Amino acid sequence: YARITDDDFTASTLVWSDVTASWSTRNCDVAFVGGPDRWIIAIQRDFPAPTGSWLRFHTRASGDLVASTAYVAMAGSNGNTLSLPDVGGTDAFSTGDHALVVYQSDVGLANSTTSAVFARLIDVRNDTVGAAIDLEPGAGLDRETPSVNQVSDGGTASWICCWTQLDNGIAEDDWDLIVRRLDSAGVSQGRNFLGNAASSVHAYVPKIAGRGGRYTASYGENPNPAGVQANGWADEIRVHRFDWSETSASPVKLDIELV
Repeated sequence: YARITDDDFTASTLVWSDVTASWSTRNCDVAFVGGPDRWIIAIQRDFPAPTGSWLRFHTRASGDLVASTAYVAMAGSNGNTLSLPDVGGTDAFSTGDHALVVYQSDVGLANSTTSAVFARLIDVRNDTVGAAIDLEPGAGLDRETPSVNQVSDGGTASWICCWTQLDNGIAEDDWDLIVRRLDSAGVSQGRNFLGNAASSVHAYVPKIAGRGGRYTASYGENPNPAGVQANGWADEIRVHRFDWSETSASPVKLDIELV
């Protein structure tokens, strides 16, 4: 369900729903795009086997209070799992018509040891979908739980994408945080690591926030005991602050704080 409210969360109005006995809807996310003055909602639809999980989205004008069940197909193919959509929008008074949606992709009907992470530009004014952008090409990698900052400055400003990654070719490798800056056209402008660089700890399930070149990544951290590689529960939550200007190919890493 989606509801629009006033700034103080009063006058709540149901404006969109995705309810059926034919599939399950979960892992939804929302952002605002300033150019067309519209919301975008992205969802994961889980269909019965052998179909898999596909991605859909819905857009609407900021002041539209008419209930709807309309949607647009984003991505999906029979027998595969697309999951965990996260949406990056733009500032309310900025230019630009696009949102950026990041998601995890697995061959088959379950999370695998070779998950990939992708991004797609969505034209929110015209409800059209761009080509898939592979955020981290390469064989033997397990890339999971992608995140993107919810609000960019709009115009030509970038989004910051982050995910956790394990190299299956390294014995007892740790899960690392990888961060990549995509410009407004979806072109990579740099890639780097975040978090603790030591192989003795795992970093899980990052969430990125920030705009205007100043960002934070929050994530779970856990020791890396011998033989344990599952992307799972964390003992601690940490936040890594970093700056990343539009003219730099790499971030300036600042402090890491324990929450």
